[in-house]
Amino acid sequence: MNSLPTLERNQKGDAVRFLQQLLLGYGFDTVIFSAEFDERTENAVKIFQEQHDLTINGIVDAFSWDALIDGTFNVCNAPRS
Repeated sequence: MNSLPTLERNQKGDAVRFLQQLLLGYGFDTVIFSAEFDERTENAVKIFQEQHDLTINGIVDAFSWDALIDGTFNVCNAPRS
């Protein structure tokens, strides 16, 4: 996703809020929807990266954005129990 910025801890803004919204959709319920890339957001990113065989560094780069967005369709359309 070339149009989305690389994000890391201590950044703030709408892109961070979008990231947090995606992470919450994946079930990372420890993330606070605050638009601030804090420790909780970073930890969720690292877990997501590990689960998707990405470099585990807590930095949301193009590869992490692609995995987050590509998988959203599956998450949103998964059967609910």
